[in-house]
Amino acid sequence: MANPNIVAVATIKGITKTQASTATIADLTAYPATGVVFKVNTLIASNIHATAVKTVSVALYTNHGSAPTTHYIASTISIPADASLIIIDKSSSFYLNDNSASAGQKLRVLATDTDVNFTVSYEEIS
Repeated sequence: MANPNIVAVATIKGITKTQASTATIADLTAYPATGVVFKVNTLIASNIHATAVKTVSVALYTNHGSAPTTHYIASTISIPADASLIIIDKSSSFYLNDNSASAGQKLRVLATDTDVNFTVSYEEIS
């Protein structure tokens, strides 16, 4: 099954997910299930360290079977101590495709260490 026709949807579920960073790239979202797309509305990165600047990167990862691709939405952006950065907002929202035909998409995040929290808000549309 392909991505659903978003004009005639059956269900729209609002989802907010938070995740603490690790020092390695990590999945922030999963691949949408077959027949489902995710509309990403907001992504916020918060530096919770009191004195140190942290850097973050956010990537759109696309599964092309044996040749997946990574395209950076944000790359090594500095966040001051005790500050937050809005990486994606409602005016720059986009869709993540389902994983049918091995072409699914998901968001991946990377920070300099564990002092960054990510919050993503998206709609699951089917």
